[in-house]
Amino acid sequence: MNNSLLVIDDEKNIRIMLAKCLESEGYKVDWTEDGIKGLELFGANKYDVVLLDMKMPGLSGIEVLKKLKEIDKDISVIMMTAYGTIESAVEAMKLGAVDYIKKPFAPDIIRSEVKIVLDRINLNPADTKDFLSSLQYAKKCMVSKDYINGKKYLMKSLSFDTNSPEVYNLLGVLEEYNNELHDAQKYYRMALCIDYTYEPANKNLQRTAQFIYTSEGIELGYKNNPITDDPDNANK
Repeated sequence: MNNSLLVIDDEKNIRIMLAKCLESEGYKVDWTEDGIKGLELFGANKYDVVLLDMKMPGLSGIEVLKKLKEIDKDISVIMMTAYGTIESAVEAMKLGAVDYIKKPFAPDIIRSEVKIVLDRINLNPADTKDFLSSLQYAKKCMVSKDYINGKKYLMKSLSFDTNSPEVYNLLGVLEEYNNELHDAQKYYRMALCIDYTYEPANKNLQRTAQFIYTSEGIELGYKNNPITDDPDNANK
């Protein structure tokens, strides 16, 4: 059965581009130009992923995201915007968006992102038999705020490859979520020891070393964008 996607965006050219590039991959794509119609479609059909514009007339993307999550708390929503800021990314991720990408974007970026999200949705603990599957399952846990299992599967990924700066950076992020700043910095430094050019760890280390600490702008190092934290929801 083909995966079903819903595109909600007020820009006609974006809707057409997304429909064409995703239908060419075999996905079933429905689309609409505003949040109210999008919610009606979502309530009447089953979708695997929603691609949602942040800034639209009427209901904003954030308002639509909240209502989508009320209908189905497990739906995977990818936010899209030409007006990306750290603050809007923070809010979207706290509300359960799985990713956040900035316009303009190439069709290949969307194809890749949708595939990653769908693969992650279908991933189970029993499937974590190598580095990549363990890392993807760890990210799945982090998106759902299951930070205990997130750390467990990050550590499992290290059993396959100890030289991944991304894994050490994510371990640092989890330590920040648990207010363990010293341990977070340790992991960020380990990431930079492996690859001193790894920008997410470099930014995180610089931020946590500031005289006045701020958690705003945590870098997960995901493919398309910075995603920030929600430490109040961390599992203790």
